Amino acid sequence: MTEIGSSMRRLSAAAGLALWVVAINAGWAATELPLAPVHNVPEVFFGTTVDDPYRYLEDAKAPEVAGWMKAHSDHAHALLGSISGRDELRAKLELLDAATTARVTGLVRLRGEIYFYDRRGAKDDQFKLYMRRGLAGAEKLLFDPEVLKKETGKAHAVNYFTPSPDGNVKRLLRMAYQDGAAPSEGTLPVLGSVGISGGISAGGILVGRAMTERPDLFAVVIPAVGALDLVRAETTPNGVPNIPEFGSRATEPGFRALLAMSTYHHINDGVRYPAVLLTHGANDPRVEVWNSTKTAARLMAASTSGKPIVLRLDYDSGHGSGNTKSQSLDQRADSFAFALWQMGVKGYSPKGQ
Repeated sequence: MTEIGSSMRRLSAAAGLALWVVAINAGWAATELPLAPVHNVPEVFFGTTVDDPYRYLEDAKAPEVAGWMKAHSDHAHALLGSISGRDELRAKLELLDAATTARVTGLVRLRGEIYFYDRRGAKDDQFKLYMRRGLAGAEKLLFDPEVLKKETGKAHAVNYFTPSPDGNVKRLLRMAYQDGAAPSEGTLPVLGSVGISGGISAGGILVGRAMTERPDLFAVVIPAVGALDLVRAETTPNGVPNIPEFGSRATEPGFRALLAMSTYHHINDGVRYPAVLLTHGANDPRVEVWNSTKTAARLMAASTSGKPIVLRLDYDSGHGSGNTKSQSLDQRADSFAFALWQMGVKGYSPKGQ
């Protein structure tokens, strides 16, 4: 496969890589869940045949696909919620979050010292859009998504906003894999004792390909809203704008680079893959949810380790930037509890095991 070189090195910084090192406990009781049938759709690019055994999972509205997703997601939430220590961990995360008076993100500064920003107070569940004139100026609330939540019962968020140049009008927009494995080699006492997480969005390339390159290094892998099928990425609405960064499958160099980055296409049968928790918002407009569902299905069919492949979906979420505080804390607690369980940390295991 073509090496990505400097592109993957840049991704290693963007991924927010996290590594945990402890002894592992491989014990896990499997639960019967529906297996996704294989309906392969092969395509040929520049003399190379690329198999796509789970292409049909891209149609999330098809009844059989929706049922498969729901069954696995329900199982994931039940399993993660049953891990001892998870609720206590969630409470600690909430205390830490509440210790911060407020969180500010998305700051935009205009001429005349006009500032626009999203702010979430310690008691708020969602970021709200504010503005002020001058750093010492009075803060003015422009938009509160929690008002819509009270009206509809559904979480809302300001994912993007664009102020006009004069600040009077606001437009609300739409509601390196080898480097990842390298730090682990030669530094750990036991193979399979590392957890890798932080694979958010394009960071999923690093986390996923580190797993497929050296599955023996890792006890647990957690990609979140990960870009895991790069060969199909440009067929999506958000795929075309990413062509300048990742390349296009319409050109041979672009295709070979995308194939080299694509986790889904590097999963092989009969490999002892580590435990994997894939998390994704079902309404993600930036990285389609099928990146995770197709990868989960492929891992479930291919892995011989007996370790869990868990698909955690949030049907009230997208790419994550608009998640409420509660949603974010729940996902963090689930992810940390799953990792600690798979790495054998005392006090973290599903109840009854």
